Amino acid sequence: MLYFETEYRFVLTRNGLLGAVVFVNAQSFSEWPSTNFESIQPAAGAGLRIRLSKKSNTNVDFDYGFGTQGSRGLKITIAEIF
Repeated sequence: MLYFETEYRFVLTRNGLLGAVVFVNAQSFSEWPSTNFESIQPAAGAGLRIRLSKKSNTNVDFDYGFGTQGSRGLKITIAEIF
C-alpha cells in the first residue's frame, strides 16, 4: 500500500473554540501476487473542530470526505492524534 495525505488546519474563532481543516489524499494498492501499483485512488474532504479542552488540546472532530466512484463518509472523533 502507498498512501499520501496533506491537510491544512485553521482557526475560525479568536478564542480557538472552532477550527476547520481541508485535506486531500491518494492511495494505491498492489495486486497480489505482483507488486505493481496500477491505479491511484484520490480523495478529498473538509472538517470542523470544536475545542473541548485547551489544556489537553482535545477536540471533537467532524470530517466528511469523498473519493472516486461515489465513495463518501463521515468520521466523528473525540481526541487529538497530533
